[in-house]
Amino acid sequence: MLERFQVQAGISSGSAGEAVVTWFRQRQRPLYLAERVGAVTWSRQGVQTLRAQEL
Repeated sequence: MLERFQVQAGISSGSAGEAVVTWFRQRQRPLYLAERVGAVTWSRQGVQTLRAQEL
């Protein structure tokens, strides 16, 4: 499904499954885990987090 919708980045409010994490890593697309980076804001200007950390 991620490929079908041409996902460019992801935000997860909880833990992400290993298959999802692997999918983002293999395609070198950012996956932000809110529990690790704090609040995540998504806008047309891009993604901003409280702490600069992605999975």
